[in-house]
Amino acid sequence: MKESSLNRISIIIPTLNEAACIGDLLKKCVDEFQPYELIVTDGGSADNTVEIAKQFALVYQTSKGRGQQLNFGAQKSTGDILWFLHADTLPHPRSASEIQTLLKDEKIIGGAFEYNLTSKNIWLRFFSHYSNFKNKLFNRVYGDMGIFIRRNVFKKMNGFKESMLMEDYAFGRELKKHGKIKILPLKIETSPRDWYKEGFIRKICKDTIIKFAYKYKIENQKLYNWYYGVKK
Repeated sequence: MKESSLNRISIIIPTLNEAACIGDLLKKCVDEFQPYELIVTDGGSADNTVEIAKQFALVYQTSKGRGQQLNFGAQKSTGDILWFLHADTLPHPRSASEIQTLLKDEKIIGGAFEYNLTSKNIWLRFFSHYSNFKNKLFNRVYGDMGIFIRRNVFKKMNGFKESMLMEDYAFGRELKKHGKIKILPLKIETSPRDWYKEGFIRKICKDTIIKFAYKYKIENQKLYNWYYGVKK
């Protein structure tokens, strides 16, 4: 796909021990989204994530923390459009072209895609549909929806909060204050690995508790330790 000087996309992917899935995402990006810029920011992986990523992308090693990694990748990027992807997601083949088409409308500053857990489990399928309904109703975007944004708007927002947790939650809410956003009707496939690991009910409860705790300004490090089971 030929790109103009005014709509270059930089794809930024933060990683930490993602060897099991990063190769699939990067190969998909190379095969379907060339010649866009592809950047991986690694937070200190102990597996071979970095070695795999170097086969496909520009790789930078940074401090641990998704917010810091995303901001560092944005700083190193050159695109007019920043597209942030989680390592365990697979975007639709038309995603990049749809981003460019959408952002021809100067009133729109960014957006994301429909969320879909890649599973035949009835509860996970229901949750995917429910999430999309709720997100469209309230015009909310999250990190696992493949957030994209104009570079100049990202700078005005001062990027992501460099907290240990909930950086995408805060970013999505701040984004709406800067202009019009849209959730595109293409699905971004997300691994259900965390749901299988935690169990459906436990995962729902943990995510709900962490959102309320964040809203009530509980110390971020404490939330991180509790959510990920980190012992002091």
